[in-house]
Amino acid sequence: MERKEVIDVINHYRHDVLNDIQLVKGYASMGKLDKVNDIVTTIIHKAHEERKLTRLQCPHFFLWLLQFNWTYNQFQIQYQVSEQVDPLTEKDIGICDAFEQLISTLEAHVKADQLYEGMIIIEEKGNINVTFTGSFVNITECHQHLDKINFVQDVHVTEEKCNVTFSFQKELVNK
Repeated sequence: MERKEVIDVINHYRHDVLNDIQLVKGYASMGKLDKVNDIVTTIIHKAHEERKLTRLQCPHFFLWLLQFNWTYNQFQIQYQVSEQVDPLTEKDIGICDAFEQLISTLEAHVKADQLYEGMIIIEEKGNINVTFTGSFVNITECHQHLDKINFVQDVHVTEEKCNVTFSFQKELVNK
């Protein structure tokens, strides 16, 4: 990563943090302490998830995921990482490649005027479950393309939801 890219990541991240702080300040000034509490709880939860994500020791995937919501206009994503996940260091590039193929495929099967919300769940055994909700088009073709991505274990696509499970277990990676 070049220095300019590092600065861009820091700028985007700082912008998001300042947005959260402004929300806290605004609700506090209106005396809406329940809203302040909700936002602070969300910030803490996000920080815990980022900490668990760094424990995966996948710097490429971490940066890709950190930049995701700034990079892809039609997609927003959240993630959860199990407490007991082993480091996936040697699979870092493969994970990034698989996710880039996933998003590229989904971009070809979305409606132009819709926002797609996603959730990534990184499980203990090296499985990563990804779900995006929204209206998908040409779902049979989408399913076929998703099935061809490396490490894909399972795919379910409907008009309203796309669910893909990746497996990065050692036994399956070496096949």
